[in-house]
Amino acid sequence: MFHSRLPKSTIVLVIFLINLFIISPAFALKPNDPDYFLQWYIETMRLPQAWDYTQGSEDVIVAVLDTGLDLDHPDLAANVWVNSDEIGGDGVDNDHNGYSDDVHGYDFVDNDADPSPDFSIGYDPKALTHGTIVSGLIGAVGDNLWGISGVAWRVRLMPVRVLDNYGMADIGPTLKGIDYAVANGADIINLSFQGNFPYEDFAAAIQRAYRAGVVVTAAAGNGTSAVNGFDLDQTQFYPVCYGFDNAADLVIGVGAVDTHDVRSLFSNFGSRCLDVTAPGEEIYSTQVYRGPGTDLAVYQGGWWRGTSLSAPIVAGVAALIKSVNKNFSPNLVYKFLTDTAVPIDSLNEERVRGKLGRGRVDAGAAVKAAVDYNQTQGRLVDTLPKFVAPAPTLNLTSGVVVAPGAGYQPEVKLFNTQLQDEGKFLAYDSKFTGGVNLAVADINHDGRQEVITAPGRGGGPHVRIFTQDGTVLQQFMAYDPKFTGGVNVAIGDVDGDKILDIIIAPGRGDGLASPSLGGPNVRVFDYQGNIKYQFMAYDSKFTGGVNLAVGDLNLDGVDEIVTAPQSGSQPVRVFNFKGQQQSSFTPYAANFKGGVRLAVGDLDGDYQPEIITGPQGSGGPHVRVFDSLGKVKNQFFVFYEKYLGGVRLAVGDYNFDGRDELLVARGSGDSQVKVLTLQGPASPSLGWQEIAQFSAFSQGYTAGVNVAIIEVR
Repeated sequence: MFHSRLPKSTIVLVIFLINLFIISPAFALKPNDPDYFLQWYIETMRLPQAWDYTQGSEDVIVAVLDTGLDLDHPDLAANVWVNSDEIGGDGVDNDHNGYSDDVHGYDFVDNDADPSPDFSIGYDPKALTHGTIVSGLIGAVGDNLWGISGVAWRVRLMPVRVLDNYGMADIGPTLKGIDYAVANGADIINLSFQGNFPYEDFAAAIQRAYRAGVVVTAAAGNGTSAVNGFDLDQTQFYPVCYGFDNAADLVIGVGAVDTHDVRSLFSNFGSRCLDVTAPGEEIYSTQVYRGPGTDLAVYQGGWWRGTSLSAPIVAGVAALIKSVNKNFSPNLVYKFLTDTAVPIDSLNEERVRGKLGRGRVDAGAAVKAAVDYNQTQGRLVDTLPKFVAPAPTLNLTSGVVVAPGAGYQPEVKLFNTQLQDEGKFLAYDSKFTGGVNLAVADINHDGRQEVITAPGRGGGPHVRIFTQDGTVLQQFMAYDPKFTGGVNVAIGDVDGDKILDIIIAPGRGDGLASPSLGGPNVRVFDYQGNIKYQFMAYDSKFTGGVNLAVGDLNLDGVDEIVTAPQSGSQPVRVFNFKGQQQSSFTPYAANFKGGVRLAVGDLDGDYQPEIITGPQGSGGPHVRVFDSLGKVKNQFFVFYEKYLGGVRLAVGDYNFDGRDELLVARGSGDSQVKVLTLQGPASPSLGWQEIAQFSAFSQGYTAGVNVAIIEVR
């Protein structure tokens, strides 16, 4: 229902109408929870099969942005989120999150730390109890001999009051509520309300939540009595329609179905905004309890209906999925929910077919899919990174990207050309310390430079493509998921089709010589992660790892692939995309087996790219510059000559002077990075000028640094 008491200039979010009517459900009594048999949708969604795997986890936090939560409700109190870093009642912001006394959440309507429904002024009973109904569906305590069972028996419900006692709110409290939930560790946010108008700041808040790895569920909305559901392809409502035209689905839009998987007449529909459906009629749940003789005199009740009930049911299933692996990304949760949904188009009228998402959620199948995935690939750092420094508009046209070599969390950092910190994000799970290899390019040809990452030794062969502010655009496994030798990555157009390719080579294979498990198997992928070409850079039994660089060495308009060993005494080789060798040379003494780092670029401005080499690990800081046939053009020691930690290299036009600069970072010892430019034409007698120097990480860091240059010419 819509109200008009606010000015037209105010964006109004309106709670869905949830009508009350009585039926007589006929389900067999289930153990423990006495009202379990009233929850017909549990069997339909195969929740018992999901509970065979998991009943939820206290580590998973679901933020309920609604009209508040009855904190003392006997079927909810044990699952209410507790901010353990806050001391309630002292008027002090103990945890320094900007809000005092927020032990159990926050009320952004009244601006206080009590997120309970407010009885002090007038209210609509159905609106007032709405947040408690929604919370019970997500996470009423299960198997406790009391009341009902939530979808997730064990979970943490974070009440965030953004709707008033009539189910309405200004946009401001809602934006603050979303940011509060994200900042305080929510894994899932449920939004069971709708607004008529798109709002840029609201969309940005949803995007921030997505970047932080938070799953957002939103109700599709209810049509009016005159309209049996709006077609969201024609008439958009929000927040369900935020993000429907983006590469990533930022919001899981949920429509309602009845007991027969037929769309509820009130439920909105649409091919772009709706992702799944869930039961939304004849719903029995927890309610606000005020006491005998009042209009809120029972702890449970029904029978409610509305898409605002379907969304929290899906949020509860998402909580079960997250309990399998808390680090599952929103993309993965979306995949598990949608890939396993039960198709229902054939049960519905023609005008809504194709507009009910992927079907009705099957909790049993979704959770099983999550468990199966976790057992096979979930251990391989397949997680969405937690975004550390929000920068939703970050689009550097020049600068430096750095990441740790090893022994440190997988933190990617961006610097501008003034070496000012522009932001950072985790490329993989924070516990992974094997290092992150880097490349930078406009890989999807959208006018922005993306950051492409691959894990170092110990991680699975998991390539990821990020925007500069940390949003995952694409990801894929470059080799067999069992391979943990690390992956090296470079970008270039190797087949001349004017579309950039992702070139991959394996790290050290621990004696596993097959092409997929550690042999020198160079692979070329497109942006979507589809393999295009592959070849062996060295003998198939070589497992010492392969370093990469890419560049147009023969000026034919097509990039060549340059390889070097990570360890051992193999030569530097130049290949075309078919694996045909173009040239080969040995950059250091024949007995040097410490591995060779590579870069390709035009360092002297003669329009002829050079191959730059540096020792991988045990060698001194001896950088050498070769032409495409292996003839030495220049060489020097970049750090003090006795340093034996190896170097990491990158090339690009750092200062827009028409020639490439050379980035050299230490391979170990600290995080020092130098930017060097060649003085005059290439000649072994000429030296190098240092134009910039900085430390990529804090003092005491000793893991070495991988580097890349952002450049847009």
